[in-house]
Formats: sequence, C-alpha cells, structure tokens
Amino acid sequence: MGKVKNILEGALYVAIVLLVQKIAYYGVYLLALVGGREDMEWGPGHSVLVQCMVLLVLGLVRWVVWERNMEPFQVRRTSARNLLVGAWLGVGLVLLLQGAANLAGRFSSLELSVVQPEVFQAYPLAWWLLGIGVVVPIVEEMIYRGFFQHHFLRGFGAATAVLAQGLLFAVGHKNLLQGVLVFPMALLHGLLVWKTGSLLPAMVSHVTFNVVVLLMMALQMDVQNIGQLGVVFLGGVFMVYTGLRLMDTEEPKREGGLQ
Repeated sequence: MGKVKNILEGALYVAIVLLVQKIAYYGVYLLALVGGREDMEWGPGHSVLVQCMVLLVLGLVRWVVWERNMEPFQVRRTSARNLLVGAWLGVGLVLLLQGAANLAGRFSSLELSVVQPEVFQAYPLAWWLLGIGVVVPIVEEMIYRGFFQHHFLRGFGAATAVLAQGLLFAVGHKNLLQGVLVFPMALLHGLLVWKTGSLLPAMVSHVTFNVVVLLMMALQMDVQNIGQLGVVFLGGVFMVYTGLRLMDTEEPKREGGLQ
C-alpha cells in the first residue's frame, strides 16, 4: 500500500509541475501580447522564470504537506574532491553524448547534434550562459534529484528512485531527441546524489555540461569525422568512468544499499 501511495503522490506532484509550467508559459506569452511583442522568441530568462516557479510551488507543497520539512531541497556540503569530480563528469558527459549523438546521426537520417548555433540569434551568449548555463541546471537538480528522487526513495529502492526521476527529467524536456540525450545524464546525476549525499556534485556537473554545450554552439565546434567521433565518445566514457571511481561516497541512509 505504501508503494501505491508513493506512486499516486508522485503522479500528483507531476500534475502540479505540468500545471505550473502551462500557467507560466501562457503567462509569459500573454504579457508579450499585452506589451505588443507578438513576435517574441522564447529565451533563457523565460526558462529561468518557469523553472523557478515550479521549484517555488513544489517547495510550498512540501512546506504545507510535510509540516515545514524541506529536506529534499537542502544543499548539503561535500568535499572539494566531489565538486571537481562533478566538473570532470560534466565535461565527460558532453564528450560521451556528443560523440554518441553524432555517431548515431552518421548512420541515420536523424539530426542529433547538440550544436545548434542559431539559438543565439535572438539573445546574446552571456544571457544564455547565465540563464541556461547556470541558473536552470541548479534549479532542475533541486527539482528532479532533490524533490522527486527524495520522494521516490521513501517508497522504493535507490535504483527505482533514480530511474523514476531520470524518466521524469527526460520527459520534462518535451522533445524526444533531447529526452534521449539527457536521460543518461539524469541517471548519472541521480547516482551522484545518492552516493555523495549532496546535490552539489550534480549541480556542478549539470552547470559544466550546459556551459560547455553552449560554448560549443557559439563556437560551432561540431565533430563529424567518424574516427574523431570515436575518440570523442571513448574519451567521454573514460572521463565518466574515472569520475565515478574517484568520487568520495558516504554510506547510503537507506538499508540495503543501491537496490
């Protein structure tokens, strides 16, 4: 019965997130229409606003339902080594996913490259780096690896909780190809949080990932040679593997370890 309740509560929280996102999206475009900006393009500031609204509402729900228990949103301290590992993993994920995406694109008609420089036409790079590079990933870690992973850990083992938040994170991008690309990152970050007991390494990894991808877009750094792609992919695998081996871990707070 406890697992059923956990799933139903999780579904309710997902519905709340979707509702808040819809309200925020329509609110932004309504304000644009009122201000005479019918041709407004979605930008990093709008994404920051939506994600912050979701985090605020989930925080209020947690505050009310769980009697001011804000444990899922607490950013606990961790070692400097884990912060460096987070940055290392962020770069590794870029290499791994960029290599995998471009290799898949070479053998199919799908456009999977993360390098899309046209996104900078409406807003300057600095605005993207601040909003999408720094603020959004920090907030997303608090939502998915903080709130949702913590929620599912109360009813299931760690493996199920990590998988559940990863699926929600992938689906939350509302784009199949993007979802496929970010799903491995979500799983890795969920594992990081579980193993280190802190959101900080995942935050550092996510910020590093987004900043590097944005810089690659701005500089139009896109590898297409199949030999070079293989090296990029294997380099990413090596960095992710060594990062996981080097991180400081603490004893999981749930009996049975990673289930």
